[in-house]
Order: sequence, then structure tokens, then C-alpha cells
Amino acid sequence: MSGGELAEVVRAIARARRALGRLRASVSGAPGVRETGSGMEVHAVGDALHPDAEIPSVELWADAELDDGTARAWSLELRWAEPRWVIEAYLLKDSVQGQEELHAFPLRYADDAAGVARQLAEATRELVALPLRHGG
Repeated sequence: MSGGELAEVVRAIARARRALGRLRASVSGAPGVRETGSGMEVHAVGDALHPDAEIPSVELWADAELDDGTARAWSLELRWAEPRWVIEAYLLKDSVQGQEELHAFPLRYADDAAGVARQLAEATRELVALPLRHGG
């Protein structure tokens, strides 16, 4: 990956993070919302099949804690899965009963920086369009 391609991927991640930050801000004043947050983590760790590998991934999210004791998390993950990038997007509900997936979008794949930028932007648009009360 060239420097220009890396810059394109970093810009796409930054745009996704800003979109999730705007989502957090928009739900922070909604009735029944106690607290909100958003963030990003970058990892290079193994998985069950490759425990010693350093598989790169970026996780981005916005979350809202509700007065009823539950929480919602709009989450994006971009990770390398040889030979391509995988983008996951989903809305989660946390409660005392555990974590429930309210909505999962189909996996997206990208073979190059332009594909990552395009697929991450589309996944972000779809994810942030899900309302606070979606699915429960």
C-alpha cells in the first residue's frame, strides 16, 4: 500500500469516526437517554485460528445508556482478513440479560484502499441511519 493509499484509508476512518460522533451528539438529548459516548480502538492481535498473528483491526462506535437500564451501541469494525479487508456494521443492545444484536448488516469486503473508503462510507451511512429505538 502506498502512502497515498494509506492516507485514503485513514481519511475514511476519520470520516466514519466523525459520523459516529455526530450520531452520539444527536441522541444525547433524546428522551430517556442518560449518557452517550463514542470512540475508536486500533488493534493488532491474533484470533482463534491465528493466536500469534498480529491481525490489524479498527473498531469505531457510538453508544447510548438509557434510563431503562439498557444501552445501544452502533459499531463498525474494519479488519484485515487475508487477502482483503472486511467491514462489519451492527447495532447492539446491552442489558442485564446480556448483549443482543438488534441489527447486523451483511459483511462488506474491499481489496484496495479505494474499496475500503467506499465500503466503510456506505456501511457508516447505513449504520448511523438506524434509530435509537430500532429493534427494541
